[in-house]
Amino acid sequence: MRELTKSFVSLTWALSLLSVKQAMGVMSTQRLDRSQGQGSNDFEPVAQAAVNQLGQAFQGAFRTGDNLQRGVVNMIFGMVDPGMWNPARWVPGTDSSSCGQSSQGQAGQPCGGWGPMPSPPNAG
Repeated sequence: MRELTKSFVSLTWALSLLSVKQAMGVMSTQRLDRSQGQGSNDFEPVAQAAVNQLGQAFQGAFRTGDNLQRGVVNMIFGMVDPGMWNPARWVPGTDSSSCGQSSQGQAGQPCGGWGPMPSPPNAG
């Protein structure tokens, strides 16, 4: 029991330090992996090592839960992506790359909004 407790405390200490290292890396531009275009993820091999210690039944349960939580995280980050709140992306063919050109490539098409508005009727 003593050795199990020591191992557990060592694991929690190591994970705490790994979290600090990862947080510092997020704030640093040096953590950008230029070959893949994304930041380094030191947690993945640690999680995989823990999964390898599980039996077959628990590995299946882990995969199910992991796929669920990854889907939820993707959904949440997708909702807070500022690009998703651009109404031009909701309607096909109205992206900003065609702004200012008609379908024949001619200039003059309005960029977003309602386009030219008619003059208001006389109130008198």
